[in-house]
Amino acid sequence: VGLGLSGRLLYTQGPEGLWQIDMASGEIEQLWKLPEGGQLTGVAVSPDGLDLALSYAPPRGESPFIRSDLYLANGDGSNPAPLLEHRGLYETFDYPTWSPDGQWIYLSRNDVLIDEEQSIRAIVVDIVRVPAGGGEPERVIENGEQPSFSADGNRMAFLRFNLETYTRGLWVANRDGSDARELISDTTFLDLMSPRLSPDGATIAFAASGPPVGPPATGRSPW
Repeated sequence: VGLGLSGRLLYTQGPEGLWQIDMASGEIEQLWKLPEGGQLTGVAVSPDGLDLALSYAPPRGESPFIRSDLYLANGDGSNPAPLLEHRGLYETFDYPTWSPDGQWIYLSRNDVLIDEEQSIRAIVVDIVRVPAGGGEPERVIENGEQPSFSADGNRMAFLRFNLETYTRGLWVANRDGSDARELISDTTFLDLMSPRLSPDGATIAFAASGPPVGPPATGRSPW
C-alpha cells in the first residue's frame, strides 16, 4: 500500500494455472484456468508485453511423468498454443525467458537417455533457444539451466548443473554461451535456483539453500 507501483506481476500456481497481480491496485486475477491434470510451471513476458512464453504440461492421463512443453499465449493469457513439444518419454522444457530483442526464447531442456536394458545412459541438462516464431531448438550451453539476461541482452546468468553431485553453481556468459565463467561453485550450496540479473547487469539475485551434504546415493535421480 502506498508504494507507488505500476504494471503487473504474472505468476503460476502449478495445477491452478496462470495469475496476475495489478501492482497499482493489488487486484489478483486468474488469466488461465487449466484443464484438470494440467500443470503450469513457468511464465515469461515478452519484452513488448504482447506475448507470454509458458512452460506447460498438459494432462498426462495415467503417465506418472510430468513433461512440460513450451507454449506461446497472448499477453492476457488467451489462446495458448504449443511452440515446442517434448519428443521422448522423459524430455521436458522449463524456465522460459525471452532474449531482450524478443527474437528468441531461451529455456532449460532436461532429458534422461535410457539404454536397451532400461538403465540410465545419460542425463541431459542444457540451455536451448528457439525462435519466437517457432522452429527447431538449438543448444546454447551444455549442463546449464535457468538462464536470465541483462537488459542489454549481452550477458546471461545461468546455473551449471554438476551431473556427478546433482548440485548447481552460478555462472555468467555471453548470450551465445561463450566466455562462460564461474561466480559461485557448485560446492557452496546444497542447491541454487532462479538467478536474475539486475537491469544494469551488475548484480545477480538468486535463491539458495545449503550447505552441500555430499554426493547423492547411488542411482538417485535429480528429479
